[in-house]
Amino acid sequence: TDVETTGTSGENNRVTEIGCVVVRGGEVQHTFTSLVNPRQFIPPFIEQMTGITNAMVFNAPEERDVFAEVYKLLKLPNAVFVGHNEQFDWSFVSNSLKRSGLPVPQIDRICTCKLARRLLPKTRKKNLGAVAEYFGIHIDGRHRAYGDAEATARVLIEFLEHLEEHHEVQTMGDVLSFQNKRLSNFHPTPRVLK
Repeated sequence: TDVETTGTSGENNRVTEIGCVVVRGGEVQHTFTSLVNPRQFIPPFIEQMTGITNAMVFNAPEERDVFAEVYKLLKLPNAVFVGHNEQFDWSFVSNSLKRSGLPVPQIDRICTCKLARRLLPKTRKKNLGAVAEYFGIHIDGRHRAYGDAEATARVLIEFLEHLEEHHEVQTMGDVLSFQNKRLSNFHPTPRVLK
């Protein structure tokens, strides 16, 4: 999942666009994307970054209608929420669900940025664009929810294959444990001049 928003606070700002890509068995099974009327002004710098204008969202679906569809995806059997900066995306999704009068599912959450910090320690940048480039994944629509969600799904598939092959990670519990290990466990000890 990826969201574009009016700002950085999941509580005070609103979603302007959401993209969801459902992956099962390493294959994309379903996608959902929608603009959302945030009922808030989109600042010019965000318009410039995302290309989503106030005019584009003026007649977009209401938050409650969009998140009723998102809720159905989150309630799929064995659903796991995945985002490249999962805490940011989940903050907006969970607050949107609450405002829409929907329960917030207690589901596992994976952060592909956390996984990148552990699995790609030598790459300087860990943002979605840099990680996608590392794997040769073209992002069609960078800083748009669907393009970034699709890239996140493809990065996730790469990471899961790597974890299974090189780290003997087999279960969701293993993935969650791996992503939450201290970063110090994944960096070589720095050499110190004597």
